[in-house]
Amino acid sequence: MKSQIEATLALILFPLALGIGVFGSRLWLNFGAEVAIWALFAVSLNLLVGFGGMVSFGHAAYFGLGAYGAGLAAMRWGIGLVPATLIGMGLAALFALLFGMLCVRRSKVYFAMLTLAFSQLVWAVAFRWNDLTGGDQGINGLPMPQFGNLLGWTNQRWFYWICFVLLCAVLYLLYRLARSPFGTLLNAAKLNPERVQFLGTSVPRVQLVAFVIAGALAGLAGALFAFHARGLFPDYLFWTKGAEALNMVVLGGMNQLLGPVLGAAMLLLINQEATAFTEYWSAVTGVMLGALILFAPGGLAGGLQQLLEVVTRKRASKVGQSAPDIEADLRRPQ
Repeated sequence: MKSQIEATLALILFPLALGIGVFGSRLWLNFGAEVAIWALFAVSLNLLVGFGGMVSFGHAAYFGLGAYGAGLAAMRWGIGLVPATLIGMGLAALFALLFGMLCVRRSKVYFAMLTLAFSQLVWAVAFRWNDLTGGDQGINGLPMPQFGNLLGWTNQRWFYWICFVLLCAVLYLLYRLARSPFGTLLNAAKLNPERVQFLGTSVPRVQLVAFVIAGALAGLAGALFAFHARGLFPDYLFWTKGAEALNMVVLGGMNQLLGPVLGAAMLLLINQEATAFTEYWSAVTGVMLGALILFAPGGLAGGLQQLLEVVTRKRASKVGQSAPDIEADLRRPQ
């Protein structure tokens, strides 16, 4: 059933993304790139929360570090999108390794609070370090990557396709990871860490690897977001950025590979539409999320799974009802 949900979501989301890339206006390209970037961020967090059972309130630290690493490298050294993004990912992965070595040895609420503390520490440094980060004012004027006139596409269309292709590549990577021996260990460490430890596998080591991978992917999202927003601001590091990604994971559905992608698209669309109609858009979003948690704890993907199960049961019951009729016809004398 889980594979059916993922296939259904792919059939819904993939054609929409292709349509935006080929036919989308400037407005839709901008929105699509933002969805792809936030989906990357949410997918990276889902690796911890959904697949690893590690609730992190400080994931924004790696998003912001990726943004600052890539943005400062591009502005100060004049390097392009690819090397700048790799620098941002490397910086995020390095800090994820350092913080992760301390966090993964704690469990549940202590883990969550430690991740939050480290995130706020990084935010405070960026907020006060005026010479490097611009302090509370941030840094404006990050140049948009230039791609020339290849295929007759604008820079914005190229940037959208880069974000979309990277999202697809990361989803495939996580798909393979979840079905690898490491993914099995990570899931086992989530469900029964004592048994995994008893069998001779270090649970903290498995969780640390997942933590670093998630941090690097969050750094990738942050680097792309810096170029998309054309600026660097300390808000990227604040814990509320990670809370937004967590909302997307919950909205779309944890334990589903494409759930966070659906959650990112829906939450950004809801925010955009609610902002146009009312200044209390955050309250509207909060009410919708609360209702979803109450009535569909599995998120949108979980609701879709329940719908498919109902349809499957109805089909099975119809087949079961028709079977006696067929048997009676066969027994009836000719």
